[in-house]
Amino acid sequence: GSVPLNETQVALLRNIILPLCMLTVLLACKNIMIAPYQSTILTLMILCVYIVMIQRQNKVYNIIWESANYYKL
Repeated sequence: GSVPLNETQVALLRNIILPLCMLTVLLACKNIMIAPYQSTILTLMILCVYIVMIQRQNKVYNIIWESANYYKL
C-alpha cells in the first residue's frame, strides 16, 4: 500500500494500454481471427486495465490526502 509501489503500478498499466489498442486495431484491420471475438476480448482488456489504473491512481491520491490531513492535526 505504499505510494511508490502504487505509482509504479499506475505507470505500468498506462504503458500497457497503447500496445493493447494497437494490437486491437491491427487485428481488426487485417481481419486476423485467432479466436472468436478476439477484438471484443482485447477491448474488454483495455477497459479493465483503464479501470484498474484509475482505481490505483485514486488510491495514491487518497493516501497522500490522508497523510496531509494527518500531519495537519
